Amino acid sequence: MPLARLWLRYERNGIDLKELGSDTFHLARFTGEIFFSNRLNWTTYVQYNTQFDNFNINSRLQWEYKPLPYIYLVVSDDYNQDIVHKNWGIAFKMNYRFDL
Repeated sequence: MPLARLWLRYERNGIDLKELGSDTFHLARFTGEIFFSNRLNWTTYVQYNTQFDNFNINSRLQWEYKPLPYIYLVVSDDYNQDIVHKNWGIAFKMNYRFDL
């Protein structure tokens, strides 16, 4: 039976550069994970960043096919503050550990 985990994270970052100006940025992120087994999981987060007025959705399927080598399938989608689609991408990643 899959195990699920959900959490919400919020960050507030204040920047004061004296004569160059100051600003405050906010970052809110909702994350969900589903563990199908100890080697296969799916993680998705939805994030809003006031610095770039950007909504981002990122979803990753991760498989550890042997101890430490991984295969990832990542889909990401970006929207502006008016929730108008900006861009998207799909990436396939693979890493392998060589024991010498």
